[in-house]
Amino acid sequence: INPDSASFLRVYYAGHVYRQCRHYDQAIEMYEQAPSTRSWKQEYQAQAYLEKGDYTNAIRLGKLAALAQGGDPIIVNAKYDALEYAFKEGGARRYWERELEFELSRNDERHLMRMAVTYARLNRSDEALSYLTRAIKETPGEFGLKINTNPSFDSLRTDRRFAAFLNELWRKK
Repeated sequence: INPDSASFLRVYYAGHVYRQCRHYDQAIEMYEQAPSTRSWKQEYQAQAYLEKGDYTNAIRLGKLAALAQGGDPIIVNAKYDALEYAFKEGGARRYWERELEFELSRNDERHLMRMAVTYARLNRSDEALSYLTRAIKETPGEFGLKINTNPSFDSLRTDRRFAAFLNELWRKK
């Protein structure tokens, strides 16, 4: 392993650990140390800013990440401009409503968890739990990475159905 690879792994994993512990500023600092050639750098910074509640920086870096990963500039700019406008006009709730509109048309491996996250952010527990139920069956890797650490699910943590869901999940192991 060359030093650049080791350095990359250190930054990558340290950033994730900080994010999972909700130390967002430290996570952002770790991701900032990654070489600018890493396409995930801005994506993970954007996620950390979003989890921190800094929508302005999350939108800015999310747009840069999508463009760096080869997204169509017209589509990427339209999406992130719409999210920025939604946030400026209606705050976090309107941002998530608009995010839901975009997510409904997607269908990749992370789709089910993003739907659960979005519905949880909108305090729509029934829909969030429905998508979590699908995610555990259809995309268990994505589910396992996010269920216990993603702050989007904080709105569900006091819901007895969510607690029962987690209890059942861990009972099966």
